Amino acid sequence: MKYGTSLIALFAAGCAATGLDTADLPPADVAVASAYAETEAVASMDDAADDPAIWINRADPAASRVLGTDKQAGLYVYDLQGAILDFLPAGQLNNVDIRQGVALDGYQGDLAAASNRSDNTVTFFAIDPATGETAELGRLPTGKTEPYGFCLGYDGETVHAFVTYKDGAVQRWRVSGFADGAVSATAGEGWKLQTQLEGCAADEENGQFYIGEEMRGFWRAPLSGGEAVLVDEIGGESGLTGDVEGIDIYEGDAGTGWIVVSSQGSSTFNVYDRAAPNAYLGRFALTLGEDMVTGTDGLDVAGGEISASLPEGLLVVQDDVNSHPGQPQNYKLVDWREVITALEK
Repeated sequence: MKYGTSLIALFAAGCAATGLDTADLPPADVAVASAYAETEAVASMDDAADDPAIWINRADPAASRVLGTDKQAGLYVYDLQGAILDFLPAGQLNNVDIRQGVALDGYQGDLAAASNRSDNTVTFFAIDPATGETAELGRLPTGKTEPYGFCLGYDGETVHAFVTYKDGAVQRWRVSGFADGAVSATAGEGWKLQTQLEGCAADEENGQFYIGEEMRGFWRAPLSGGEAVLVDEIGGESGLTGDVEGIDIYEGDAGTGWIVVSSQGSSTFNVYDRAAPNAYLGRFALTLGEDMVTGTDGLDVAGGEISASLPEGLLVVQDDVNSHPGQPQNYKLVDWREVITALEK
């Protein structure tokens, strides 16, 4: 069903208790999908939880994990019901991403990395492919103040670490190996847009790179380098609203799938065709019971069967205002079938 006026009244009535402003609620004509669980809250108060990443346990998909940053303190590791399994006090981590099956000089396994504002690095983490155990692997100095958004790519030979900045710059680092806490990497061609960036995503299979310019729109560029083109602009027919924040790709078969973008200012999520020119397909909002998911920053999506209860995939999103008064921020977990149902309404 559509998100109607009775439901608006219900959420608005709880705004004073939760700290939510009614202006943060999504438009009334947007279909709503339901999350099935939420993570335990991060320890830090105020603006803290930021960006998740999903790790798939290939041998036991039901034992897959979600990584989530606390941008005041470090990296959480959760199970698929949102329970905390581990916490790594790695610093002010903002955005995190994962690539699996990585083979580099000095390292083989699954890899996570995050932008770290504590020391202006990209901080890398090893993930044990069998157990999901996560440990810091090394730090790459970016040479630039306040690395902000972040995403990874892997072409079978080189890990590409992309860092976005508030001045509109995108750095590309080609990472070739790890040894004794050191990261071997060289700077490559990036991109330069006009204003503040954050979310990004690499589509290696289709050779595309996606960038969120927070107050302008959603961009696509050749992954190999070259001019970026504006896919969707804030204020257009799709309802995309600043800040444009999290971006990730639901990977279907043979290059098909969807791109999900957090439209933070409207507390909605825009969905686009994965294939260029990335046609707009619809948008949805999220809730967990009476807790409306609002002001989402980062998100991550994994396609395909993850477990018997998640046969089509998993979406994880940051929630700016948690349902419990005075509780820190957390992440909501969504069965992808809920998204498809919402888009079909």
